[in-house]
Amino acid sequence: MANSIKKPRLSTNALIALSAVAVALVVIIVLVFGRSLIKRIGHNNAVITKKASAEKQLKQNLANLPGLSQAYSNLGPTKTVINDALPTTASFPDLVATIESIAGTSGVALQSVSPALVSSAAASSAAPTSSSPSAAVQSINGTSSSTTSVQPSGPQPYQFSMSIQGNYDSLVKFLHNLQLSARPIIISGVQVTGTNDALTATVTGQTFYFNPQVLEDKTEVVK
Repeated sequence: MANSIKKPRLSTNALIALSAVAVALVVIIVLVFGRSLIKRIGHNNAVITKKASAEKQLKQNLANLPGLSQAYSNLGPTKTVINDALPTTASFPDLVATIESIAGTSGVALQSVSPALVSSAAASSAAPTSSSPSAAVQSINGTSSSTTSVQPSGPQPYQFSMSIQGNYDSLVKFLHNLQLSARPIIISGVQVTGTNDALTATVTGQTFYFNPQVLEDKTEVVK
């Protein structure tokens, strides 16, 4: 007679313990995936909220555009004064024309006007790295050279000097009128030689311009 093999049977307590372990594993897995799912849902909701806010702002900007354009058109001749007061380039020829006009009404003779590349405060960010004459002309005319990649924001100063001739009263009148021009001009130095009726003055000054502002789309990371 063949010997029979008895298979071991798990006790009730062992079955309960295994069931508890299985249930615990299932609960842990559900909690882990559930937490990840909840986090993803929250992130998606935040992205949707940000997108909705950006879309609302864009629609508002587009709705305001016709009104802003009309308001600018309503400025009339004032637009020219604003553009002359703070141009978007160094605009050296326009500066020379302004100085010539002021010199004519003040009774002095304008001998020369010489621009500097940039002021020392803006040299690191606005001046071209090349010292060639072509690079200098590009900087004075307000166009970026190939080595200039970043346009700083806000009013950008640049310096110039000029030589004028006239009597004492006309020189005083010229300096006074110069600082009353629509384009802001700061006189930093005056050197005068000659006699009262035949004076030659070398004037150094500084004026300003705004770099053109470019509105670019920005990307925001939603955490």
